[in-house]
Amino acid sequence: MASQSQRVSAPGPGRYNYAIVFRQHNDAPKEYKQRWKALIKTINTNPDVVIAGWLQHLQRGIDDVGEEDAWSLDMPPRGSDLVPLKRAEGGIGGDDNRTCRQIRVDQRMKTKVPHGLNYNEIMLTARGSWDGTDVWAPAELCVYRDTFSDVIVDHLGCSAHQKRIEIEFLYFK
Repeated sequence: MASQSQRVSAPGPGRYNYAIVFRQHNDAPKEYKQRWKALIKTINTNPDVVIAGWLQHLQRGIDDVGEEDAWSLDMPPRGSDLVPLKRAEGGIGGDDNRTCRQIRVDQRMKTKVPHGLNYNEIMLTARGSWDGTDVWAPAELCVYRDTFSDVIVDHLGCSAHQKRIEIEFLYFK
């Protein structure tokens, strides 16, 4: 249950769902807060724009293998993860919940929920398949976290992101 969320440290691959939460600091300057609200509005009204940017950053990381700035490919994205979900909330992965893993953009950004999401947060929820055959390992999610951070930088600017955004990694059953 979501109310039992904890920081990720121990569990390996299995039937866990993981959440990557991006949270803007309360003391962020007004300009950064306005950019953050605009990003959240874009995610809520047209998530495909943000998802397309995220997929571009993931693909760029794959294409840049061997370049100095390429991210580590110890656990590279799988081809089935590099597909936009055909869902209103947006996300990536296979569309069949029974057999495919997914990362969804949480749409409950304006309401308080048991695991602490509020209007000032963006949450990506990594869900394994219902049948347990296609699951996430925490180490795999680092690439997705880092490239979504790049999307935030695209919208906020580098200094706004690096100094004013906190990233938290949670897991829940």
